[in-house]
Amino acid sequence: MECALVIGLGVSGLAASELLIRDGYEVAAIDQRSEDLVALPEVRRLIELGLRVRGMSDVDISQYDMLVVSPGVPPEHPLYKEACRRGIEIIGEAQLALCKARQPCIGITGTNGKTTVTLLATHILHCAGKKAKALGNVGTSLAAYFLAPDPEEIIVAELSSYQLETLHAPVVDTGIILNITPDHLDRYPSMSEYARAKCRMQLCMKAGGAFYVHAAVLRGYGDLLPREHLTTFGCDFDALFFADGHRVEKKEKTCTYLEYELPSSLRGKWSVHDCENALAAWLLVKPFGVSVDHFTRALATFNKPAHRIEHVANIRGVDYYDDSKGTNIDAVIKAVNAMQGQVILLAGGVDKGASYASWRASFSGKVKRIFAFGEAREKIAQETAAFCEVEIVDDLEQAVKKAAELSRDGECVLLSPGCSSFDMFHDYVHRGEEFKRYVRNIQNKG
Repeated sequence: MECALVIGLGVSGLAASELLIRDGYEVAAIDQRSEDLVALPEVRRLIELGLRVRGMSDVDISQYDMLVVSPGVPPEHPLYKEACRRGIEIIGEAQLALCKARQPCIGITGTNGKTTVTLLATHILHCAGKKAKALGNVGTSLAAYFLAPDPEEIIVAELSSYQLETLHAPVVDTGIILNITPDHLDRYPSMSEYARAKCRMQLCMKAGGAFYVHAAVLRGYGDLLPREHLTTFGCDFDALFFADGHRVEKKEKTCTYLEYELPSSLRGKWSVHDCENALAAWLLVKPFGVSVDHFTRALATFNKPAHRIEHVANIRGVDYYDDSKGTNIDAVIKAVNAMQGQVILLAGGVDKGASYASWRASFSGKVKRIFAFGEAREKIAQETAAFCEVEIVDDLEQAVKKAAELSRDGECVLLSPGCSSFDMFHDYVHRGEEFKRYVRNIQNKG
């Protein structure tokens, strides 16, 4: 019997362990919380099925035929490095799961917009009468889904760079790289290495599958991509498929390829990003029999997921926006550009390695003050003080209170942290919900 070791017993690790047990593997698992995990009902159930929970000191990697890593496990993990040295097969939860797919799969990656495009593509397919399921970083984990898959559903998989590091099987029918901008530089030694992980999407394409890449990605990282096997898209005039919020044009003969109108919820000064998301979703779903009418009707009824430049309230003429999902430098720039009037920015959390100095061009004349909180507050202050007023605060609640005192009619208070949330919150959702609660408290006080 082959033996597999699973590192990480979160949602994806638990599901991966069960998949392996069903496939006849002898499965052991380790987790930094191993002493507490054995008391959890979901872990007890797997132990009854044969799972063995081990401590790091109890593991002899040479006894295993396969190492299965959860997305959060970096290549620097000691067992990961030892498995590489010994030539032991290393796969991720996404690889384990998607190799079982017998239905079509759409793959979506990029620094920003992945979740929105994943949910929009799924929504369009539903409007066209197709069965579809959003998986991966949004909703159900890939491994959990394949414990009871629906063979008639089209899989719409949001894939992170972490998942792509260990995904190399040709499992994707239509795939896309939405954008590549600085992020996760606390994990990757350089932007080139981060981009290389994103560009691994090309390794996941089935023969003849449609592979789309934003024109800016091709310009910046063309040396990592096979130019003859991809199609460019974007709001750039040099893209093969070009969108401007009213139509999609195909460069060949510059004929109008698709007429559409963005719904009011997606229009505004910041609509370039939304235009590109809409175009990306259209390109991904059109091979599945989706008509122009299906697409336009789906756009009109689509609501973006929460915590993405979400309007929370207007208090005494000041608009409050929750962009808690803005966890990297470029996402903050997009959010600031979306605002009308002067902006008071609330930023901070766990630093991800990129420089905040790149905010200079977008913030000049637009951002009135930054209130910096969390572990990254000192770095944010140091790198932005030369071009923007910045004040360090104790926490997000204090940032909201001070922003409310400083703001004036016609201005915006924007939570767009540019950092991950795990210093003070469970995740970006928790951070966004707390922000909304603080805003409501101000609103209730009149």
